[in-house]
Amino acid sequence: MAGATFRGVPASYVRAHFVRARDRSGDWMVRGSSGRGRRAASLGALTTALWLCVGGLFAGPPVQAASGGCAGRLARTVAFGEGELRVYKSRNQACAVTVARTSGERRRMAVSIQPRGGAPVRDAGRFTRYAGPVTVGAISRCVYVKGGVGAGSADSGWILC
Repeated sequence: MAGATFRGVPASYVRAHFVRARDRSGDWMVRGSSGRGRRAASLGALTTALWLCVGGLFAGPPVQAASGGCAGRLARTVAFGEGELRVYKSRNQACAVTVARTSGERRRMAVSIQPRGGAPVRDAGRFTRYAGPVTVGAISRCVYVKGGVGAGSADSGWILC
């Protein structure tokens, strides 16, 4: 067996550096001292990380972008001619956004939210899509919400009581 090789590797090198063992089918296999299992696990972890990165590139927009930046669940929507006023409620706060029916050119938009017994919080200016978000602490408190786009406006009255 002076010239014997195992997959192109001299037998003396294989005997000195590798461990021979039988796999489940009974065939002989060669495992390196560094461990094929560790390399396979590292390769699997790398592949998983790459898939997660690539998946992040094709993911949809975050939920906060869909709600205009407000956290919580949509509690009330008040529609008016030029847009709508959306009110969101989470465990300890209320949030409001005025959304224009069509985006495009800048126009005057405003939103305000006032907790009962508190001062209103406002956002007004010339925006293309939405005004806000404006947030107030509203644990067990009613809120009054107003919003407007261009000449149209709406208010909610006292809600979330």
